[in-house]
Amino acid sequence: MTFPGLRHTVKEDAMKKPSAVAILLACCLLCLRPAVGLAQTEVLVIPGTGDSQAVLRGLAEAFMRANPGARVEVPDSVGSSGGRKAVQDGKATLGRVANSSTEKEAAGGLAYLEFARTPVVFAVHPGVEGVVDITPEQALGVYSGTIRDWSGLGGRPGKIYPLAREEGDSSWQIVREKLPGFKDVAAPAGKVFYTTPETVRALEEHAGTIAFGPLAMFTDRKARVLSLEGIPPLGSDYPLFTRLGLIWKGKPGPLAQRFLDFVRGPQGAAVIRRNSCVPVGQGD
Repeated sequence: MTFPGLRHTVKEDAMKKPSAVAILLACCLLCLRPAVGLAQTEVLVIPGTGDSQAVLRGLAEAFMRANPGARVEVPDSVGSSGGRKAVQDGKATLGRVANSSTEKEAAGGLAYLEFARTPVVFAVHPGVEGVVDITPEQALGVYSGTIRDWSGLGGRPGKIYPLAREEGDSSWQIVREKLPGFKDVAAPAGKVFYTTPETVRALEEHAGTIAFGPLAMFTDRKARVLSLEGIPPLGSDYPLFTRLGLIWKGKPGPLAQRFLDFVRGPQGAAVIRRNSCVPVGQGD
């Protein structure tokens, strides 16, 4: 026996009710949506020296605000050599280096752009009293180990704890090249650090310390930057500075090229100045 009315109702319900296959397909599409959006975000990672870490993070933030579909990451320091190796091995499109040159990078098959310069400064823990300036002779005394008390720099008596850098560090190279007597210092007095960020953190955390490094890394930190023989770090006659550069292999991709153009443009120059550096090239 048939029941036409009931058959009609069941048929209508079946038409209105989505099948299990349709439900599964809809769920899959919903799950895929975030992945599709994520794939549209371009990512550029720039490893390398700690000397330009702060200024490049500022540049990356400004670039991403101007380019919402792009992401630029500036990881913690692995040194200029680490950035160079990452680019040469194809693990990074751009790398960051300090105190390099077109000729040096070309020897390794890399292109080079100097985009900024930052003064190399001496800085002290904020608790050090009575010291706002240092002479080259005093700096040599501290890092050769012949001046061990702050009274030797005109400050309140107390032990000096020098924070130094390894032989290949760009700031140490500049100090040795430019300040008299430092070439004869085989190994600097004090504790040796291997990255600029570690040096800055140690200066902030330990009383009685003195360190040297790029001004850009001491900006907005708990440290007091010293003038050098009366010349402020951003003075036109200041004698110590580090060259900050970017490197790449072959032709940079679209995102890397856009970032390079941004760095060399007026917006990039403004960010560079805000980070206590001097722009080099376009936009300066």
